Amino acid sequence: MHGKRSYERCQKKMRQNKEKQKCGVARTILRELDMPPSSVNEEFHLEMSGNKEAVLQGCKGVLEYSDTAVRINTGARGVVFKGMGLEMKTFASGQAVVEGLIVSVEFD
Repeated sequence: MHGKRSYERCQKKMRQNKEKQKCGVARTILRELDMPPSSVNEEFHLEMSGNKEAVLQGCKGVLEYSDTAVRINTGARGVVFKGMGLEMKTFASGQAVVEGLIVSVEFD
């Protein structure tokens, strides 16, 4: 019985080491491609500068775009900016910058 536990602990340790290696490789690739970590998972990060600018990282695509509403797919959910004079200044490397008078932010 003691040998079986040692074997299981050894196997668990090997799996943990492989996962750490995978994470290290993924981080290196993202860093080299200048991509945010959120671009490979279902997470997103939103920063607002008052009600005039929003920077959203972890974007997968644009679902709706007008001067009153911008809907962005982040994988797990959509993020909707509503307001007036909205413009998407940037959409690159999984990041979107929305500017204008942002009245509300909704999550689908």
